Order: sequence, then structure tokens, then C-alpha cells
Amino acid sequence: MGFIHLHTHSYYSFLRGLPSPLELANAAAEMGMTAVGLTDHHSLSGAVEFQDACVQAGIKPVIGLEVETALPPDLGTVEPGILTLLA
Repeated sequence: MGFIHLHTHSYYSFLRGLPSPLELANAAAEMGMTAVGLTDHHSLSGAVEFQDACVQAGIKPVIGLEVETALPPDLGTVEPGILTLLA
């Protein structure tokens, strides 16, 4: 089993990613990956397009997203963080 990317962004992540879901799937297939993950920031907008592109490229799609987390103000002043969720 080889390396696969599980945390990538497409152009559906405003100012965070440049490639289309199709370009991500094709690049992963060209590199010999058997799967690739798409974790756009606060968005699942490219999930269906990504699923179709991965099937067409012959690789498994891993769909997820990246969300910002923070404690309620009354629980403290901990810096917000980013959580990557995969389905």
C-alpha cells in the first residue's frame, strides 16, 4: 500500500485551493495513488464532482471537510483551531 493524500483543498476552498476536483483526482491517479481525500474548508460543495472524478480516474474518493473550532466565550480564552473531518 502506498502513500495517499487525505487533506487536500480544491477551488471550492476560497483562497486555500486552486485545482478542481477533477484535477485532484487525475493528479492522484497519475501518481499511482489508490485513493485521495478532499477536505475543503467549511464546504462540501465539490463532493459530488470529486466522487465522479475519482470513479472516472479509477481511485477511491475520501470525502471530508475542514472546520474551525472554538470554545464558547464563557469557558475560557483558548485559541480557535481547525479540525479535519473524514467520512
